[in-house]
Amino acid sequence: RRVLFRSGPDGQLRWERATGRPPADRHEVAQALAVDSLGRAVVAGTLRSGTQNPVNVHGFVAQFGPKGTLRWRHELSQAFDGSRTRRLLVGPQDQVSVLGLGTGPAGLVSQVTRLDADGVRLWQWSDPQGLGAPEQLKPAADGGLLITLRAATANAVVRLDAQGQAMWTWRGTTTLVAGDAALDASGHAYVVDAGQTLHRLAPDGSALWSVPTGLTAVRVEVGPDGLPVVAGTPSQGFGAAFAKFGADGGLLWQQLDGDGPGTALLTPGALAIDRHGAAYLPGTNLSSMGVAKVRADGSAAWVGLAPGGTPLGMALGPDLAVHLVGGVTARFSQVLADLQLALKAPASARVGQPVAAQLRLHQAGPMDSPQATLEHRLPAGWRLDAAVPSQGNCQADGQRLRCTLGPMAAGQRATVDLQLTPLVSGRHVQRASASGPLEDPAPADNLSRAATTVLP
Repeated sequence: RRVLFRSGPDGQLRWERATGRPPADRHEVAQALAVDSLGRAVVAGTLRSGTQNPVNVHGFVAQFGPKGTLRWRHELSQAFDGSRTRRLLVGPQDQVSVLGLGTGPAGLVSQVTRLDADGVRLWQWSDPQGLGAPEQLKPAADGGLLITLRAATANAVVRLDAQGQAMWTWRGTTTLVAGDAALDASGHAYVVDAGQTLHRLAPDGSALWSVPTGLTAVRVEVGPDGLPVVAGTPSQGFGAAFAKFGADGGLLWQQLDGDGPGTALLTPGALAIDRHGAAYLPGTNLSSMGVAKVRADGSAAWVGLAPGGTPLGMALGPDLAVHLVGGVTARFSQVLADLQLALKAPASARVGQPVAAQLRLHQAGPMDSPQATLEHRLPAGWRLDAAVPSQGNCQADGQRLRCTLGPMAAGQRATVDLQLTPLVSGRHVQRASASGPLEDPAPADNLSRAATTVLP
């Protein structure tokens, strides 16, 4: 009857807990897990009856402290009504939102229950129209929710406000392919429907545009730049496929072989996008569970496989490690080092008068870098008088300066102080770049430039 366990970074079991002691003829199934801002685990599950052909009794939610102590448990129903849980979100003020099936005025329908951090129910929404079974639950910037529902031959999306009131409802076309939806920070919704079409909806739910996805898309998420990434499988064949679109519906890039020629992942799971804009899609090749990563520019990064059949959940750690749970629990560590460079120089100067400039490098991790190198290029008509690094050494070759800074730990900073003299007037631009042997998850911030207007 164990429903929750915690392991350390090495995968070793730290503790395990049950949510309660059900009667002998009943058992509990955990179906969703989230962690709040205080490190407390929240579990949504379903109480079942019977062993050979178990049936749902009703859903429940429970919260555990960081050391596994049960803090509270909330039964979503007191009756044997066949309800169950499906998705779980922890939002602002650690409020808990649970999507599942519950009993409403129209019978057993999709239902959302919101609880506060102490397990007290705040509100409950029940689908009044019987739009479909619960599929996806996504957060909104205003504290509301976006719900994707699935009927036998159509998808539907419902937008709830922070008080649990329906703001709008969207219905898709007739299709046998499941859909998905996500919101950007301004309240615009992106919806994939019928596998072939991406829709953009205004904050009031009205349609703005629809474009073909170019693949069989069943997942959509909004990246840190506010733009949608869709994922699924190629229109022809198998594997992990991705595409990114602009706010106007224009195709920015498409990757139809995100898992490489030697892998064919099936049954795409929940899409995730990291803080740098890279996309991750879990799936299975029937014998192993896996995850495919595509970089923010659409290039295929890697695919990782682990025994265990089909992945049931995926999470990204703060170090961008990918955690999969299915037949086993697996962790995929990424060897990444984010070099962030800034070039500081005065906006104005005078011919023949020395000025100071500085290269500032931040190694943002998550891994230590065995080497960091900076290159600085002076415009024509400038002279380098001195370059003093905070670590390592620098060598000049004409207008080009190369500084080898040596190893840099995650979080470490380094500088190069420059003494320069402009020899001609006009507007001049200095350029600098940073590089290292490890993959950089955000290469755009490896480049920096500074313009100076030189007066006679």
